[in-house]
Order: sequence, then C-alpha cells, then structure tokens
Amino acid sequence: MKGKEKILPGGYLSPKKGRWKAVLLALLLAFTALFGYVYLGIAMQHTREIHWSPDYAQEDISSLLYKAERTDEDYKKIYEQTGLTKLGVEGLIEQRMYTRILRIQKSYFATYEKTRKHFAPLTYAEYIDGTTEFAIFQDGDILVTDSIFCSWFRYGHAALVVDAEQGQTLGAVEIGQKSAWNRVSQFKGYAKFLILRPKVSDEVKAQVVAYAKENLVGLPYQLTTGIFTAKDADSLLGTHCGHLVWYAYHRFGVDLDSDGGRIVTPQDLANSPNVELVQNFGFDPETLWR
Repeated sequence: MKGKEKILPGGYLSPKKGRWKAVLLALLLAFTALFGYVYLGIAMQHTREIHWSPDYAQEDISSLLYKAERTDEDYKKIYEQTGLTKLGVEGLIEQRMYTRILRIQKSYFATYEKTRKHFAPLTYAEYIDGTTEFAIFQDGDILVTDSIFCSWFRYGHAALVVDAEQGQTLGAVEIGQKSAWNRVSQFKGYAKFLILRPKVSDEVKAQVVAYAKENLVGLPYQLTTGIFTAKDADSLLGTHCGHLVWYAYHRFGVDLDSDGGRIVTPQDLANSPNVELVQNFGFDPETLWR
C-alpha cells in the first residue's frame, strides 16, 4: 500500500529503503570524519611553538653599536642578539637610539607566559604577557604575524604601514569588519611578528601608501578574494589582510606574492623575494615563517 514501508520476507527492508539508510549512514560518517579532522588540526596547532626565544647566552653588544662602521659579522651577531637586521639596526642608530636596541635585546631574550585565546569559530590567536619595542618604521613597511590559526590553517595577519610617524597601519582584520586604519601596536601583543620592507624606491612606496589610503579603506572582509573573483580585479568587492597589502603594491607593478597562487596569505608576503627583513620577534631566526 502506498505510504507504507515495504518489508521483504525475513524482515528485510526494500532495496530502495536500504539505499537511503546507507546514504544517511555514509553522510553521518563523512560528517564525523570531517569534524574529527578539523579538531585534529586544532590539536596539532596546540603542539606548535607559540614563541621562540634564544637557547644561547645573551651577550654585551654595546661596543658593536658604537663602532663607526660595522662589518657583516657584526650585523650577524646583532641579529642573533636582537632580531634586528642591518636595516633595523642602522635605522635606530641614525637616530642615536642605542638604548632602544638594548631594550629590544632584553625583550628578545625574555621568558614569557604564552596563551592561546579563542575569538571566532575554530579560530585562535596566540599572545605573550609582554611586548618588545619596534625598529624604526617607514611608510610602506609591512607587518606580519603567524599567531592566528583556524584548524590546520595558520593564516596569521598582515598590515600595511601608512603613517610611520603616527604608527598607523591599514588592514583587513576579520569577517564582518571592513578594512580600516589601525595601530602598529596591534602587533605588539602577538607572540610573533616580522617587519618587512619592500625592495622599491621611496617614491613607489609613497605612491602605494597614497593609493591605499584613497582606495582600500572600507572594503568588506572577503576571505575568498582570489578564488571566486580575480585577485587583481580593477574594482574590488572585498579583500583580506594579505590580499590588501599585495594589491596595493601590485597596482604599481610590484608582486609580493611569493608563490603566485590565487590567494595571497601573510606567509606569501613574508617569503617574497621582493621584501627585506627589518625585525624579527618570536620566530626562529634561521627559518622565520617558512
């Protein structure tokens, strides 16, 4: 009779009914496997090192800072002791900020309490209970961190310095928020950060910053930019942090995407051959974000 379940001899369901039960069971198993995979990613991320600190002795570098000229070996030693490259060191020395370099060294060797905070579905940010001081910024510099992850994906965050004197950046922070001005100090609480400087002239950097201020403020956060829409579209419907920085430079012929993929991540920026490192804090200095 229509509407009643057909039972075969021996109490078995009809083949049609059995197929539906098999499909439902397969869907349930697939969902369970996906759920387990996502949470396994979170568990594996929790085994990673939140913040790197030197496992070697802190040394007195004062004599190196006060030299009239420094050698490559001097810069190597200062980098090991502070996370500052030649760019970072000379930027501070030009302003006679010797004690600031020594404070950066102290924080580089410090021991911190490390925490992970859940702030969105399946998403965590990593922090330390202290801060360091920054090198001298220039307009057009880039800040990146890997201290944000969702399940297996450690996507981090990136921002473009648009007013170095006032310590202001431009970035796209998270879903539901539009790209906006922020402060470089936003990165101080993260467990790790890198300051990067694109290998372009000051004139190009000034053009990039002016363009970003005029055209890249107030864009919706869109994680899929580059997947369902062209990442280099003339008119943007949305952006995300890595894409915003890349797009600003791309408009002036500078490609900072190290792997050329459809999505530009902060890690792509960190590994671009078209940037130089200014300061490292919290990353292993040998590998950085690779």
